[in-house]
Amino acid sequence: MPVVRQNGLRFHYMDRGSGRPLVFLHGLGGSIDHACTVLNHTPNVRAVSLDMRGHGRTGLGPPSQLNFQQFAEDVAGLMDHLRIDRAVVGGISMGAGVSLKLALSFPERVEGLILVRPAWTHEGMARLAQRLYPQVHELIQVHGPLWGRQEFLARSRASRLYREQPAALSSLLGLFRNKRATGTSIKYFQMAHDRPLTSAEELSSLTMPTLVVGNTHDFIHPAEFAQYHASHIPGAVLRYITSRSVSRTRHQQELVKAVNDFLAYLPEKTR
Repeated sequence: MPVVRQNGLRFHYMDRGSGRPLVFLHGLGGSIDHACTVLNHTPNVRAVSLDMRGHGRTGLGPPSQLNFQQFAEDVAGLMDHLRIDRAVVGGISMGAGVSLKLALSFPERVEGLILVRPAWTHEGMARLAQRLYPQVHELIQVHGPLWGRQEFLARSRASRLYREQPAALSSLLGLFRNKRATGTSIKYFQMAHDRPLTSAEELSSLTMPTLVVGNTHDFIHPAEFAQYHASHIPGAVLRYITSRSVSRTRHQQELVKAVNDFLAYLPEKTR
């Protein structure tokens, strides 16, 4: 995997294919592999992604720089390195937040915006998620990844969540299995307390074509968060897909279709 050094870190990134540039970003605790669940199924694009700070094989850097603004600047820096002036930009969960921050900070560089299961509004994450992500960090630091995971599972709320929303809880449990969990778990605390925008009114300034993808049965990515973004971004298209807790296969198939439909019907001037 190629590497670019910028802002004091070595970022591992992916750049493959040809066609319209599509920069697609992973979620909190994920990596390029997470982004590739979509990128592997988007034909006729120049597919670009990166392991963000503290994720995948990219270094952590100063904890104070684990925030949406810095992540957006890191993505813009990669676009500079690859000589990509404008691209369709999107991502899943935290990747959606970084994409949104990029669109707000550098709107001239974003010709289309894809927000998949957004997990933040101007008020932050959903209350339960905002509490559980820092808890993951605390348990990893106090007990280590293995025993921290056991402690997390032992708590009554985790047991209830497993019955009601197994896919959402599985995402949190996966954070304990990360090989670099002990050295990078601070990102869960930092990002849970940050937000990609300060008011809903900011969204009204976005003029690029926008797709928002939401689902239900997901306490990390509530359906109302997708509604929030779609209702405040002018002209945004809102698509609901099957929750991962209902069917992971259908969720993946419907997500890929939503993204490809959006790419196929972008206005000609953005191609």
